[in-house]
Amino acid sequence: MAHATFVDDLAEACLLAIEKRATGVFHISGEEMFTIAEAVYQIADFWKFDKSLISEITAASIGQSENRPQKTGFILSKAKSILGFQPTPFKASLEIIDKQYGIFR
Repeated sequence: MAHATFVDDLAEACLLAIEKRATGVFHISGEEMFTIAEAVYQIADFWKFDKSLISEITAASIGQSENRPQKTGFILSKAKSILGFQPTPFKASLEIIDKQYGIFR
């Protein structure tokens, strides 16, 4: 499981850090945790893709079971309190992408 990072959120956080002359390390990501499969199925549902075409694999099947953590994520409290960062929910980020590009409608 991991947090997805919406590129617009990352860009906004960079601008906030510049504006506030913030220093140090800030973790930027979404708040929701998903497996890759969960995220892929949500994307497929959103754009009404054929989910029967999705084939799940394991890290072991691509030789990465030893170097892939089961769960990764960030603590966003510093970015929220110092920068005022507010992550975009995953579904809302898909809606924004759809409006920006309209590529699947």
